[in-house]
Parts: sequence; structure tokens; C-alpha cells
Amino acid sequence: MMVVVLGAGASGGIPVPYCRCRSCEEARRIKVARRKPTSVLIVFGENKCILVDAGFDVSEHVDPLDLRAVLITHWHHDHFAGLYRLRWTPRKIPLYSPKIRDPEIASNPLRLDPHILKAFDTVTIDEIKVTALPLEHPVETYGYLIESKSSSIAVLFDTKGLPSATLEFLRKKKVALALIDANFPPGASYEGHNNVDEALEIGKEIGVNLTVLTHISHENLPFSELRRYVAEKTSRATVAYDGMTITLP
Repeated sequence: MMVVVLGAGASGGIPVPYCRCRSCEEARRIKVARRKPTSVLIVFGENKCILVDAGFDVSEHVDPLDLRAVLITHWHHDHFAGLYRLRWTPRKIPLYSPKIRDPEIASNPLRLDPHILKAFDTVTIDEIKVTALPLEHPVETYGYLIESKSSSIAVLFDTKGLPSATLEFLRKKKVALALIDANFPPGASYEGHNNVDEALEIGKEIGVNLTVLTHISHENLPFSELRRYVAEKTSRATVAYDGMTITLP
């Protein structure tokens, strides 16, 4: 499997229009520091892919590939707005998610084929097994454990810590890579999202080989500083950026 990070930012992305904070100013100078809302592609087999979240128009990224399914973590616009265009595809696309909270998608999904998941439901998409994992967010939100025969990826967007059942479930798995919400800088504390240290601790508690910090807001440290901070903390974590690719066995 290969992970392609389409977006590694929070709702406002980076730079936020007209914001003059250090993170936004850095992103205006350095392209790699710019961030769209969080979204990833899981590429497998012969050019097949699974899309996890679509907070912006992802058409140009999925069009060259064989999109087998879309997984939506929750129904906040920065995680599903790209579905408005994607639903016009000429073929059906399976859509897996918690209960649909957007009236337009619920009433007029067009070629999207919705499947509503419950906590710890497992579905098979070709040779990939996907399990829905409850997360800690103000609205119903799932992470996903995505497993091939040889590797596994935990997608843990939009959460503040993990529910005990999810943590225990993941501890029993050999998770190779975890993409974890790290919205806020070290020491910050807000509902619904981790800070950087909380995200690193989740990776440690799971026992993951590599923690990838994502869903990073402009309130966080500037990208260059954040990378240094994480590198000084651990060799088993890194900071996601738009366009990043990671290949697993």
C-alpha cells in the first residue's frame, strides 16, 4: 500500500486568507508549508485507491486512478465538501461513513452509493479490510483501520485522545503507520482535537511503527519549527505535508 497525503491541514488550511500569523506567513514564502484540509489516498493493487475524506475538490487526484471507495470520517464540511463534485462521476462509487448529516448528499447522492457504518463494523474493499473506529469529537466521527495482507494503516483524524475501546482494539493490531490529528501546538488544550504531544502519545500507546501528524492548523507551530520539535521528541514520528507519499509493504 501507498499513502498519498492530499491535504494535511485543518478547516481553514494554511495560509488562512488575510492572516498574518507566523504559520501563514511561512506558508506564503515556502510552498511545502501550505496545507489544504486533511485528506489521504490509500493506493493499492493495480492502480486502485481508497479516498479518506474529501474536504476540497479531489477530482484531479482520483481521476487517473481506479477509485474503489470513499471513506468519510464525519460530516463537517472540511472533510466532505469535495463529494459535491465527485458524485457526478458516471459510475457508482461506494461511500462509507457515519450517518449522513448533510441534507444535499443524503437526499441527492447521485452516483455515490452510501453505506452507513456502526462502530467497529468491518467492510472489505477488494483485498483491503476496513474497520470503523469511534473517535472523540463533538459529532459522530470514525477513524479507520485499513489492512492489507502485509500491512495496516490507522487513520485517526479529528479526535481528542481515543475512546478506550478504540485504543484497546488498536493495541491488539500491528499498526505500521498512523495518521493522527495534531491540530494544536504543544501545551494547547481544546475540545475535539489533539495537540502535538497528545498525538505523539497516541502513537506511542498504540505501538505504531510510524506516527504521521496531520490536520495541522495555522495555530500550530510553523512547519519548519514543528518538524524540528517532533524530530527532537522521537525518531518514530514525522509531520505530514501536502503531496507526501509513504510506501508500505
